[in-house]
Amino acid sequence: MMNHNTSYQDVKPFIFDVDGVLTDTGCTITPEFQEYFLNWMQHKPVMLVTGSEHHRTREQLGDAIVDAALITYNCLGNSIWFDGQEQLHINSIRLTRQERLWIHHEILLMQFPGKLGNHMEQRRGSINLSFTGRPATPDVRKAFAIWDEQHQYRARLIHRFNEQNPRLEAFIGGDTSVDICLKHANKAQILNLLPQAMDRNNFIFFGDKCFPGGIDYPLVKWSQEKWGGTIHEVQGHLATWNILQEMYS
Repeated sequence: MMNHNTSYQDVKPFIFDVDGVLTDTGCTITPEFQEYFLNWMQHKPVMLVTGSEHHRTREQLGDAIVDAALITYNCLGNSIWFDGQEQLHINSIRLTRQERLWIHHEILLMQFPGKLGNHMEQRRGSINLSFTGRPATPDVRKAFAIWDEQHQYRARLIHRFNEQNPRLEAFIGGDTSVDICLKHANKAQILNLLPQAMDRNNFIFFGDKCFPGGIDYPLVKWSQEKWGGTIHEVQGHLATWNILQEMYS
């Protein structure tokens, strides 16, 4: 595997979202894919970027994969981990009273019947807003995903949120939530944080929310406008597995 003493000259980095890419949404990695991916990672510059906290990434992927990754960008890239430690924490976020009231008002008016409370989770550099609340059973999460697909609730909400809260931005993440961060403190920022000697114009990214409004979209958009790179939009670990076998074995 690569480490921080390895030369990065002209190396193409691989960047993976976690939830919905290396795992199915809301799940942990399967043992079969975990074994394959850990072997595939050897001698490759693999980085992870996710909206989740670092402990959740370890829960989903296991310690071996996280420790083998060159860098893990948690909380949209605002909590940066390597060598087993958080090396940098940037873009701390605290909502104003007005912003918090805006969110509470929207949740109060939301017509989905399965709300459980405990909707906001403060993270390092971001805030996760779960519309089911926590903890939610798989059945409740599935019911919300169907309801959201029918009503496009999250897509409409982030449009309003971004218009009315100009210092912040919100993105669709997972099946039941949105992630909120400071303006421009999103996944795109990691392209400026890659090791400089790497061939950063030819990175390879795997994401599942690459559409406008999705959590991966800023990275995709910026890569198209400035950086180049190859984008693979996938839905679930089997799609990722197939591409790795067909194109990058």
